[in-house]
Amino acid sequence: ELMLNIKNIVEMNNSKISLFGRINWTTYGLKTITVQEAISIIRDGTFRLYDKEHSNSYTLREITELMQYNYKGDDLQTLKEDYLPAVSFNGVYSNGIVEYSSVTALDFDHIPSQEEFTDLYSRLRATPCVGWIYRTPSGKGLKALVLHDNNNPLLHTNMYQQLMLMFQTPYIKTDPKCKDLARRNYLCYDPNVW
Repeated sequence: ELMLNIKNIVEMNNSKISLFGRINWTTYGLKTITVQEAISIIRDGTFRLYDKEHSNSYTLREITELMQYNYKGDDLQTLKEDYLPAVSFNGVYSNGIVEYSSVTALDFDHIPSQEEFTDLYSRLRATPCVGWIYRTPSGKGLKALVLHDNNNPLLHTNMYQQLMLMFQTPYIKTDPKCKDLARRNYLCYDPNVW
């Protein structure tokens, strides 16, 4: 069993995914990275981002902190779309997923209180298939990266629905839009990514 756990961790770290310069960039600015490289970007925060329109440069940490302390609602959504990079945790993207990974992401948005946030965080940490957890760009949600054994992308929606049932809580639902195979997820700074 120990070897299986080590094998799963290695597989999860090496799963190939696509990095997008912005969430809506689908034909340019794509780069293939590993899940571990994405986690390093989140944890480190020094990933350099460029705003060509205003000739500005900033780090992932700088833009994340600006968002978490100064913006909410539609303003926050616009900033995320305009500034944050994104990844396709479900695999390598090229006009759709062309290489399926063993990782998918669950979104837990709008957690109503710090107590509920802490309870959910603890529950996710205690779940064996959860490999990483990080705060979402708002600072009020969680993203859980889950290792799965599905190797057929045609069964992804079914697998995702099963995960949603598994992680359901009385006070929060996972975001059902995330079951889309080509779904992209924002990267943001979280030095405490678990």
